[in-house]
Amino acid sequence: MAICFLTYHFLLSSGGEYAGVRVITNFTLHYLILVFVFINWIIFEVKKSYTCKFIFLWMIYPILYCVISCLRGLFDGYYPYFFFNPNGEIPAGVGSYTNVALFIAAFLIVYLILSSLLILLNRLFLHKKMNSSSEHDVRDTKLL
Repeated sequence: MAICFLTYHFLLSSGGEYAGVRVITNFTLHYLILVFVFINWIIFEVKKSYTCKFIFLWMIYPILYCVISCLRGLFDGYYPYFFFNPNGEIPAGVGSYTNVALFIAAFLIVYLILSSLLILLNRLFLHKKMNSSSEHDVRDTKLL
C-alpha cells in the first residue's frame, strides 16, 4: 500500500488536471483507502513473524497487475498508467518497451526494499513484544 501511495503522490498526482468526481475517486483510492488499510492492519491483523519468502508471495499481485495491464494495452490501447505505455513520450507514455521494463524493474526493486524493511520492523516489534510479554509472565509467576 505504501508503494501505491508513493507512486501516486510522486509520479501521478501532478500529471493531470482532475475535476469533479475524479478528484474524489483519486483521493479515496490513492490516499483514504490506504489509511483504512493501515488502521485495519494495526488493529485486526494477527501479529505473526514474517520471513523473506513472504516477499515473493506479496510480489505475485503487483507482477500480475503489470503483466495484465501491459497485455491489455496491446489489445485495446488502454494503459492505466503512463509508465505501462510504450507508445508516445512522457507524459502520455515512456517511449519503448525497454523503458516500460525499466519502470517495472524500478518498482520491483522499491517493492523489495520496502518489503524487507517491513519484515525487519516486524521482527523488531515482535521480538520486543515477545520479550516484554515473557518478562510480564515471569513477574506474574513470581507473585504467585
